[in-house]
Amino acid sequence: MEIFGDQPEKGFVAYKDELPSLIGDMGAYKNGGGSDNETLLSLWNGAGVIKHRVGGNSIFTTTSHASILGGIQPDKLTKLLLSHGGGTDEQGFFARILMMNMRAKPHVLPEDHDEYSIAPFLTYAYGLVSRMEAIEFSFTPSAYEIYREYYNALEVRLHKENNPAMRAAIAKMEGYAARLAGIFHVLWEVASGQSEASSTGSTLISDEIPPERVASAIAWCEFCLNEMALVVTDSLAASGEKESINFKIIEYLKGKEHLSPGVVKNSIWTLRQKAASEIKKLLDDMTEMGLIERTGTGRNAK
Repeated sequence: MEIFGDQPEKGFVAYKDELPSLIGDMGAYKNGGGSDNETLLSLWNGAGVIKHRVGGNSIFTTTSHASILGGIQPDKLTKLLLSHGGGTDEQGFFARILMMNMRAKPHVLPEDHDEYSIAPFLTYAYGLVSRMEAIEFSFTPSAYEIYREYYNALEVRLHKENNPAMRAAIAKMEGYAARLAGIFHVLWEVASGQSEASSTGSTLISDEIPPERVASAIAWCEFCLNEMALVVTDSLAASGEKESINFKIIEYLKGKEHLSPGVVKNSIWTLRQKAASEIKKLLDDMTEMGLIERTGTGRNAK
């Protein structure tokens, strides 16, 4: 809050090597109470924040601009998600996070030792961005059509999704797609040399977001949703829910020669609102684990 008070027109980036320390410290000075968690959620919305300090002094900002970047081990992330409403993410805390799961792979030494740093470019780009005046952006007609189709598709997915944490993540992506499109547009304009300087020295760029930036934002949103799905799957496995679904499928298969994915979906209550692709993925995972056998492909799969 002191940083916001000193530079009310600017934001800041907070890098936490271990995100659990940030989350675990919330309410640390108030015996676990206070409104630290609510304040963190408000920062995501860009809302104004007020901080009452000992001695009667208060800090107030009309808006907030904070970016939080950090890492966390998968097992700790699973435990944190389960600690939020048993994995339901009841406050939408995890839905606000754009996640990337680092895949384990060998770290080999390259043949050459060439280095490339994007720091000079970022210094240049953000220098131009910092000199921008407030701009109200809008989509071009074709860009809006792409966004509208994606928004509507998310709404359909939202109402078909049973898992509360995934529902929260899908709902947040409706706004994230527009936010990211705006960010990508600004960075593209300054990076490609499309920006201009006004008579006052501020940076001028187009106030219309083209379809290419919206498409890039949607691709990022889909990537992040898939990453969130992996985290939710791990939490379900940790809580025993995924195993219970596998158990139900195996029990239903007993005494039957074979079942099609469609019959599996309609026969088990927790799977009825799942998409066909999700049912296929579930059965593929069970096949890889050796729990069931599959014959045929496509519509003939059993």
